[in-house]
Amino acid sequence: MSDEFVERWRGQLTESLVRVARLAPQAPEVDFASGLLATAVLWPVRERVQEFDGDAIDAIRAIAGAQSKHILRAVQAWDDDPLAAAHALAAAAQANPDLAAGLAAVVSHFDAANLLVARLGTMPPEVVNQIKAALVNIGGIINIQSLTLNVTHTLEIPAPPRPDRPPELDEFVGRMRELAVYAEALATRHVAVISGMAGVGKTALAARLARQFRPPDAIFWHSFREREGIEVIIWKLAGFLAWHGQEELWHMVQSARQTGSQLPPPETLFDYVLQMVEGRGYLLCFDDLHLVEKDPLLIRLVGRLRAALGLGGLALVITTRRVLSFMQMQEADSLAGLSAEDARLLLERWRLQLPGPLFERLYAHTGGNTQFLTLAMNVLQQEADVAGALERLAESDNIERYLLVEVEERLNEQEQMAMGAVAVLLGYPGSQDVIEAMLDGESMRRSLRQLVDRHLLIVRDGARGKEYQQHAMVQAFYYELLGRTKRRSMHLRAAAFYEMDDPDLLRAAIHYERGGSTARSAQLATQGLPALISQGQTRSLRHLLQQFTAAHLEPVDWINVNLALGQLCALVGEDEQARGHYQEALDRLERIDGSQTAYALRARALRGMGQLVYNEEPQEALVWLQQAFDALASAGGEADSQLEAALYLDIGWAHRRLHNLAEAMDAFQHGLARLPRGPSQLRGDALTRLVALHVAQFDLENAQRYAQMAVENSRHLGNVWHEQTVLAMSGNIKHLGCDWKGAVTDYEAALGLAVQIGDRSVHAAMETNLGIAHTNLGNMDAALAHLTSGLDLSRQSRLRSCELKAQLAVSKLYMRLGRWADAENHLNAAEELVGKTASGEAQFHLPLILSARAELRLLTGNIEEAAAIAARSVALAIAQDKQVDLAVCQRIQGQVLMARGETMQARTLLEQSLPLLQGRHRYEAAKSQAVLGQTLCKTGDAGRGAALIAEARATFTALDAKFELADLAHLSTLSAGQP
Repeated sequence: MSDEFVERWRGQLTESLVRVARLAPQAPEVDFASGLLATAVLWPVRERVQEFDGDAIDAIRAIAGAQSKHILRAVQAWDDDPLAAAHALAAAAQANPDLAAGLAAVVSHFDAANLLVARLGTMPPEVVNQIKAALVNIGGIINIQSLTLNVTHTLEIPAPPRPDRPPELDEFVGRMRELAVYAEALATRHVAVISGMAGVGKTALAARLARQFRPPDAIFWHSFREREGIEVIIWKLAGFLAWHGQEELWHMVQSARQTGSQLPPPETLFDYVLQMVEGRGYLLCFDDLHLVEKDPLLIRLVGRLRAALGLGGLALVITTRRVLSFMQMQEADSLAGLSAEDARLLLERWRLQLPGPLFERLYAHTGGNTQFLTLAMNVLQQEADVAGALERLAESDNIERYLLVEVEERLNEQEQMAMGAVAVLLGYPGSQDVIEAMLDGESMRRSLRQLVDRHLLIVRDGARGKEYQQHAMVQAFYYELLGRTKRRSMHLRAAAFYEMDDPDLLRAAIHYERGGSTARSAQLATQGLPALISQGQTRSLRHLLQQFTAAHLEPVDWINVNLALGQLCALVGEDEQARGHYQEALDRLERIDGSQTAYALRARALRGMGQLVYNEEPQEALVWLQQAFDALASAGGEADSQLEAALYLDIGWAHRRLHNLAEAMDAFQHGLARLPRGPSQLRGDALTRLVALHVAQFDLENAQRYAQMAVENSRHLGNVWHEQTVLAMSGNIKHLGCDWKGAVTDYEAALGLAVQIGDRSVHAAMETNLGIAHTNLGNMDAALAHLTSGLDLSRQSRLRSCELKAQLAVSKLYMRLGRWADAENHLNAAEELVGKTASGEAQFHLPLILSARAELRLLTGNIEEAAAIAARSVALAIAQDKQVDLAVCQRIQGQVLMARGETMQARTLLEQSLPLLQGRHRYEAAKSQAVLGQTLCKTGDAGRGAALIAEARATFTALDAKFELADLAHLSTLSAGQP
């Protein structure tokens, strides 16, 4: 830590403490536990109290001596209702400026402390606990945040593992023609697909091609395993990018793993990955891609990757045994074995000289297959009778097995042990440490080196240093060669190693299952469910859990397995399978005595049942969820507060779907109050749902308060996806409240995050929203630029709902600019999109599209046509029961009626519509006031009309609505129908 940083931090800290000390006499509520600040202040700089700044010492003494009944009372109330305590303190601070200023000073102090913690990495546990205690006691950020969020949630993000490197190939020979062909494909199409049968040398060729095309640090290499999902690539790329200084994604996935949060969908994450790799010149290598060809995500993710290839040098190498469905014809050439010339070069590298006829026999029997040749050379090098060995090879029905048996007979005992141990790793690479652990500590260094030299083991630089594995055919042979008892004991030692020495939950669980310790395997797999899901191991985990049966597990373990399988099936949209697993858990629970554990498990199973239907059948969901709540209450003892909170949120969501807004609000607030202190995904869910409810009730003040809490929660978790969504919600709230400048700030922040992570849908939406906000502010050039960008992005990504909104907004902008033909074209496009879009949401835009068309007809003098269209828009708005839209449509209809000379009918309509807007939408209400004011002036009520126009002008001035202010003078002309 530099002296400059210490001085800057100490200065900031001292200033904040002095401010608090000065405020303490006027705000006795500002209180800290005695001595906590001194510890937090003095430990980092390691100075004695007497040597520290005198003002800071005075401040500490003043604060420690202050008394606070109010904050202590609020803290004591937390056990009953944390949110109520937060509201009480916030209310007190709002009524007492000194208290508000004092708490703000305290918060700035801890901002400085947190900065120091981040710089140092860690503090002693007792110091961390004291800082947290002080944070609890001070109450936090008083105007917008709940006290329950104020205990700093500092995650210790582990360093990323060292990325896997391509296999080491010291003796690669030949393949010059193939290398040139694939190098040309990389240079021109930015993708090389190496397909071919097992053992033909695909991986070796890909490794040589990769090292020839890019330096090692620019190569991302991943070899797929059986039953692995394509989404594991995201986890691996997160570590690779963090290793290269791009740590955002790594921090996010690690935060999700530690907090149990759910990551965004793989497609969204993959878009973010593509943003991060763009312009870096990386070469991505996917080895054995055929192993994940049944993953439904594969084609979608590879499609996204293809679109990005070539940008900034990004390129892709794939190896596969089969030509996969998404590959293009020019990529379909299959790799053959080595040519005779290259095969002879390989033998010469082994110092194996064969006469022409013997070489030709060997080449004919192996077909140039690299793996067969490697095995054959291991045999022939130690064979006195080469001709006899080749004769036996020719007579063999199974060349592969014959060669493997011959190789095995020529290995010494230690080499055989090493080959068996690597086979037990099931195709995963393993370090020397795990291999020796499986062999009771037997040193394997020399044997491993010899086996690598003979090309019987593949070695690569991995996360754990040198890691060893075998070709698939060799692994299968040696695994079968081990006796059942030997295999199981080695699996158990590997499991213990991966559980304790080199933690890897999935590997440990797999090895425990193979070793016959099914109970321990099930326990690890179910306990580690959130972490394994966040690592992209859903498919592997599901396959493992499906190996268990009720006969081999204790009842509670079997129930946990079914609960985990239910969650995994629901996650991939297999609701019927999920329902079956939850029902199995419930059936088994009927046979267990009513213990606390049983009731808690029952609550989880019932909650799972409810979650499966709360979107389509919310009433049925409420029945399941209430049963879950009752089961949790029956558990007694220490209630699972997180599960209780989650149930409240689920119940609230079901009520929301049923439009029971009061019940939903109550459930969400109870859920928020039950959550443990600190940021979490559940807290974010509760806050965003409360935002939506308050918006639905036009309670914009509370909606904004909860939105800001949700933003802070997302930032603590490092969840930029949630943060951008909440910032967009915050912008929408400000827009509804006609704070367009504030909306622009939030929209721009959300836009920046969307660009950063490659979220095209949010990017397009924010461009459109910014265009609408700038239109309202009268910034026409900026509005047109944003709306055009939003429209282009929506079209490119086929986001029809967003495109529809942008089309309508552009048409209204062109109407303001007097470009009638352009406005007509965009209205036509918007109405056409309504017909093409399957979503029912698109229909809700139709009244406003029609009202805009009616206004356009009025502006261009087509009054009768305008009247017919306006009447249609009003009828649709009434049918949809959308009050604000109805009022807007009625205003346009009123203007049309005025143009037709039907002034009294227009006045009656406008009088009816204005109350629908007042108190709900200041901007639209002011526009209706202006129109009604002009109508009143024409119908003999000039005094009230002038008052309404003055009120509208005041609102437009406050909102900085330049266009409307300029348009007030034009309203009388518009009402007369003269463009």
